[in-house]
Amino acid sequence: MQVIRPDKLFLLAVFLAATVCGCHRKSAVSFPIEPALAQKVGQLMMVGFKGPEVTPEIRETLRELQPGGICLYKQNITSARQVAKLNDDLRACLGENNPPFLAVDQEGGVVVRIDDEVTAFPGAMALGATGSADLAAKAGAAQAKGLRLLGFNMNLAPVLDVPNNPAIATRSFGEQPQLISALGSAYITAQQNEMIATVAKHFPGEGHGNDDSHKRLPVRWERVDVLRKELTPFREVIERSDLDGLMTAHVAMPAFTNNRLPATISPQLLGGLLRHEFAFDGLILTDELEGMLAISSYGLGHAAVEAIKSGADMVFIAFSSDAQKEVQHALVQAIQSGEIPTARLDEAVRHITALKRKRRIFETPSPREQRLAELERHEDRLLAEEIARKSVTCLRLLPNTLPLSKNVRIGIVGDSENFAKAVKVAAPQAEFLLVDSQALKSKRDIQRSIDRLAQRSDVIVAGFIYLERLELLRNIKCPLIAVLMNVPDPGLFNRIPNARALLATYSYQPVSVQAAVAAIFDKAAMPGVLPVKQPLPSTAAIVTTEYQTAISR
Repeated sequence: MQVIRPDKLFLLAVFLAATVCGCHRKSAVSFPIEPALAQKVGQLMMVGFKGPEVTPEIRETLRELQPGGICLYKQNITSARQVAKLNDDLRACLGENNPPFLAVDQEGGVVVRIDDEVTAFPGAMALGATGSADLAAKAGAAQAKGLRLLGFNMNLAPVLDVPNNPAIATRSFGEQPQLISALGSAYITAQQNEMIATVAKHFPGEGHGNDDSHKRLPVRWERVDVLRKELTPFREVIERSDLDGLMTAHVAMPAFTNNRLPATISPQLLGGLLRHEFAFDGLILTDELEGMLAISSYGLGHAAVEAIKSGADMVFIAFSSDAQKEVQHALVQAIQSGEIPTARLDEAVRHITALKRKRRIFETPSPREQRLAELERHEDRLLAEEIARKSVTCLRLLPNTLPLSKNVRIGIVGDSENFAKAVKVAAPQAEFLLVDSQALKSKRDIQRSIDRLAQRSDVIVAGFIYLERLELLRNIKCPLIAVLMNVPDPGLFNRIPNARALLATYSYQPVSVQAAVAAIFDKAAMPGVLPVKQPLPSTAAIVTTEYQTAISR
């Protein structure tokens, strides 16, 4: 008897599953759907849900929708072992012959969903500061191995945008397209070689948009030649790395389209620029639709239909089962009416199924306990530490500032407990003042607390993720050492002209802040090169040859 391969059973198995669901469960839409159509529509959807386990309600919704992908957020994850079981449960829920993409945003740096029993890496801009494609490749491979052991088969990373958008910042490798292309290609190739489907983001780039698409639609008013420069990483990565997938950005580019439609629903940008000019034949996944006001204002169902018509293969609805069923309903109606042509539907399903075959998603994973036994990898920790050390960047250093004696009275001010813990390991007597959103509800009170701490300290060591909070340091009278854990902005030096030493780590992960502390107390090298333009005003003083060389490279 001929043995049928699992991927060949794909349509038949889901056809039968849909038939069973139709017999025993309330349909996700209000009119009959042919099982084969239900299966195809499900494949066009990437969904999420709330909570750390598959409840009966979630199981029923997933079986009704039959989604092609499921993305987990931090709210779904309590530990590495819990998420490994959750991924196995999700796969079992949809059946071995209908395996979903099991996706996560594990970028490193400021976007880390899992941080226990797997190594949390410093992130893209830290890699950019090292300038090393070799380290980027090693990070991509290590990240992929950890995800695969946890049952994931897709990572929504890396970011290929330039960093000037507040929603991008240190999630980008840097400002120069050539640097993004080189490091992005190395990272992606290594990650894909470990059989993790890779979806880079956010095409066509929202780095220089002034708005956050979570809140409003960014409109890029630049000329075509300026925009094409930022498109370089996407084009070159497609050419160099056989890229699996791209996530769309909810950003408008009137210079290309003569309108203000977001790229997610723009046939000129998806079908024209990406598919035809860039010859991209991989998966196109939209950014999340429900929680992004830049696109949700169009109506979820309408936006989903327009995205598929424009060239997207999968639409991402992360939060509400009602919203997911609304999208399913809209897609079915559009297909049945001919608004979405059959050829476009079949092309989308082809892209999805081809990637699942390419990354062996139809193959049954090895037993969970066997995978978990391989999880803790000492070499990954050493790699993360190496990246962190090589990324620390000196932006200012006055004479006789470092190394800092561990025996003086040290006050710590900052918005990162990771940073405070690292300083207190070096100087246990140091006193910490947390400047978080709760403390900032009364700026006058927190400013007074900082001033009092400075009065009883010989030196203040400050570490901030959010740059706007640096204003609180302007009136400190005692010596100040500041560590920035996010990308510097053009007005940085004017924010804290009183800092004697100014360092950048591009991340608040433990390995990054530990590297900064080593530079402060042990005078470890600071070889990182700032990967964004940062003009140095006359008030900045880099007085040693090694630091001046690093800044000018």
